[in-house]
Amino acid sequence: MMQRKPIPVLLLFGGIATVGMILVTFVTYKAGPQTFLSLEVDLMYLIPMICAVIAANIERKRQGGFLEFRNALRIIFGILVMATALQGLFTWLLMNVFDTHFAQAVRPVWLAKSEAALQSIGMTGDQLDKNVAALKDSDPFSLGAVLFGLAKFYILGFPVSVLLAAIIKRKKPAQQPTTTL
Repeated sequence: MMQRKPIPVLLLFGGIATVGMILVTFVTYKAGPQTFLSLEVDLMYLIPMICAVIAANIERKRQGGFLEFRNALRIIFGILVMATALQGLFTWLLMNVFDTHFAQAVRPVWLAKSEAALQSIGMTGDQLDKNVAALKDSDPFSLGAVLFGLAKFYILGFPVSVLLAAIIKRKKPAQQPTTTL
């Protein structure tokens, strides 16, 4: 009888993280523009991190309690990339293909929140007006904006992935040569 090969943890937990992030996006979409752009929604980015840690630990168990740093990093960062890329694609499709009216409803909320954020860092007067005018001419859900957001997230997520991989890794002890006297 042929033994079944286990599902790669990167694909399994990457899929779970993707589904979780897309569900959060869909639920907040249904709740409206204010909820869709709330700061609490950013907590969904913990989903791939949690799934990545679980996946790396499962892989370490599969490997007899040992997992090299490189493999741990591949699993952790791979899940992060997979989940956020597919969630970004879903968001882009949602805003630019499936429901462009929702994208238009989100726009004023996004502009107000962006203006408040600029004011909170001390921007005032002409500088504030200039930046808000530039924001009015941009589309936060264009393909370029989504890809730029992914790139920023990957730049910030890579060091976190390295840290998690360093914590989870466990090298096999070196074999001591046996000598007979």
